[in-house]
This record gives sequence, structure tokens and C-alpha cells, in this order.
Amino acid sequence: MRKNCSDSLPKSRGRELFLIDNYEPQLYDFGKLAMAIIHQSPPKKKEAATFGMCLSTEDVIKAKEEELKKRIWKTALMVAVTEASPIDFLGILSTDEYLLKEAHFYREQFQLTDAHLEKYASAEGKTKQEFVECKQLKSTILSHRAKIPMLLNMLGKSNPKVNFILLPVLTAVTSGAVSFGTGMKFLRVALNVAVEDVRKINRAMKSYTR
Repeated sequence: MRKNCSDSLPKSRGRELFLIDNYEPQLYDFGKLAMAIIHQSPPKKKEAATFGMCLSTEDVIKAKEEELKKRIWKTALMVAVTEASPIDFLGILSTDEYLLKEAHFYREQFQLTDAHLEKYASAEGKTKQEFVECKQLKSTILSHRAKIPMLLNMLGKSNPKVNFILLPVLTAVTSGAVSFGTGMKFLRVALNVAVEDVRKINRAMKSYTR
């Protein structure tokens, strides 16, 4: 098919051809096409092109992960500045909310929202809860409305190093305010969990098409 397209379209000779299937985007060249669009986008539009991709091939996952990593320190810094200032820069009830909103964005980017999980579960004849437990997914924890230190504990990431960062915050500020270090830690953990979960789901989806 590729050779036929090349022979039938003289203008395409010397250029890369992408064979895609809208019904099976994880197969063939859809991933290569997505990465070509991302790489050829102007620098100022690269982030938008990356986040606009609804495909979850390994290359797209890596590209999104790299772009999301760039946002972590900015988000954590904004949280720290807001906590230290009497002015509400974020316009929200708490900095925990702001961090959870960013974590939810990770779930959206990697198609891990409740709606997506329902769809994946249905394909396996399972409920969403059964699917989450079967695949040992942790990103659903990011949907809990809890304090950031508690979420880190739930994610199993509250090691001695993290406690060293959290201790001054918890003892000095009873409102549960979040420090820059805690914000950085939480967002890194949230991103890693989301990436791990989407890869687990990808492996399952590939088994369906074999």
C-alpha cells in the first residue's frame, strides 16, 4: 500500500508517507504522524501541538511528559508565592486545589479521567473499579479532595526525604499550606503516576489487537 501510494502520487516521492487507521490509531504510522506534527510545529506552538494530541503512543507519551515537566517548577513557585503573600494570586480557595487542578490536567492529557477509564473497563467487560484494581492504577488517587501531604502518603511516596520537607509546613502552619518543595514533589509524583498508568493501559490495549 505504501509503495502504491508513492507510485501513484509523484509529488510525494522523497517525502515520508504515513499509513493510518482511524479505527486503530495505535497501529501503523499514526504515532509517527503525531510526532512529525509536533516536531515541525514552530517553537511557540509546540506545547499546544503536543497537548492537543489525543494519541497515547510511546513517543507521544514521552513528548507530553517532557512538556509537562517544564510546567512543574512554575506551578510550584506560584503556589509558594501565593502562600507567602496576603494577595490571592490564584483566585482559588486553597493552594491544594491549584495543585490538584494541575494533577487533573495530567490525567486529561494521558486519557486517565473517569470517562476514559469507564471506556477502557467496558472494553474488558469490567466495571471501572474492577479495571483500576486489575491494572493497579494509582492515578485515580489524584481525584481525591485531600491535603497534598495525605495524597503523597496515599501514593506511597512519603519517604524520609519528603517528610523532611513536609515537617516544617505541618508544624508551623496549621492550615495545611504547601511549600515550594512539597509542591514540586507532589507534581513530580503525580506526573510519574500518570505516565506509569497510561503505559499499563497501552500494554493492555495492544493485547486486544493481537
